[in-house]
Amino acid sequence: MAGAYDSDDLEIAVRKNDRRTKKEMTESVFECGGSYRNRNGEYEVLELDGNRMVIRYVESGDSFNGDRVILERIWMNICREEREETEKSAPKPRKGTRRQGTGRGLSKGRSFQGLCAGDFQEGTAGTSWRRRESLGGLLARHLTDRSSAYFESYPVPRQPMANIARPGHYGEKIKWREAKFFIKLDTEQVSYGLYIERGVELQDDAWHWPRFLRSLRQSEALRAEVEGAMARLDLHWEWYVWKGEGLVARVFREEGGWSWVDANGGGTESISWDEFLGRLEGADETKRCELYLCRDMPKEEAMSLGVHLVEPVTDVFVGLLPLYTAAIGEEK
Repeated sequence: MAGAYDSDDLEIAVRKNDRRTKKEMTESVFECGGSYRNRNGEYEVLELDGNRMVIRYVESGDSFNGDRVILERIWMNICREEREETEKSAPKPRKGTRRQGTGRGLSKGRSFQGLCAGDFQEGTAGTSWRRRESLGGLLARHLTDRSSAYFESYPVPRQPMANIARPGHYGEKIKWREAKFFIKLDTEQVSYGLYIERGVELQDDAWHWPRFLRSLRQSEALRAEVEGAMARLDLHWEWYVWKGEGLVARVFREEGGWSWVDANGGGTESISWDEFLGRLEGADETKRCELYLCRDMPKEEAMSLGVHLVEPVTDVFVGLLPLYTAAIGEEK
C-alpha cells in the first residue's frame, strides 16, 4: 500500500492501529459496496474481513488490499477537515444573537490537550476536563460524528464526572432517571461506559430502568450485542445499592460465561444472563441502585494518550449505542 496515504495520516494511523487492533477496540464504519475516500481519491469497498479490506478506486479501477483501521482513520480525518472548512465558511451570527450548536463546533473540546496528574482526584477543584470546551465536549462531538444522532456533554456538579447523552433524553429535573454515557476520574484511573439508575419512586417509563431491563430480557439480539461489546472492549458490570451498601458486585465476561465477584468478600460465582437480570429485577425497591457497564484505564495510560484519549473512550460509547438506544426507547 505504499503511496496510498498522506505521511502524517499514516504515522498517526499506524500508531493507533497497533493499540486498537490488539484490543479489538472498534467495529468497522465501512460497508461493502459503500463509497469513501483517502488522499488518492474515491474508492468502493469490495470486501471486508476483520482488519483486511479490498477496495477499488473509482477513477482508475485499480484494486488492492488495505488495512481497515488505517483507512478508517484517514476517512475520519477527511470528514473532520471538511466539517471544519464548512464551519469556517459559515456566516457569522448577527451581533447579539447566538449560533445554534451542532455538536460538531470547533469550540467543543478545543482546549483539551490531555489529562494531567492533578485531574485525578476525588473532587473537581482546579480541574476543567469536564467542560464542553474540554474533554466533555470533545467526547460529545466525536460520538455525534460517529453516530447518526446529536449528543451533548453535561458536567456532573461537584463530582469528577461528565455525562454524554441525547439532549432530549437528559432532562434537567429528571436526568437521574435516564441512561447516559459517562466518564469519571478518581485518584488511580479513568472509568467510562454506560450508566443507569433506579430510584425508590414509582417505576414507569419516565425512568429508563424498566425499559432497560425489559429490552435485555426480551431481546436475544441485544444481549448478543452487549456480550460482544464486553468481549471486544474489555468491559464489565458494576452494581451499586445505596443506603449503606455501596458496591455490591462486579460482573466479568469469561470463557463459557460470566463471573459474579462479590465486593464484600463473598467470593466468585458463575452467573448466566437470566440470573443476572433476575438479581437486578429483584433488588430491594426501597433502595436506590446504580448499574455501570464500563472499562477502567490506569491514570498513567490515560495521561500518556494525551488528546487521543478521546478515541478509546468513544469506541466504548459507540459499542454500547445499541444498549443506550434501547434504554431511551429509540430504534437502533
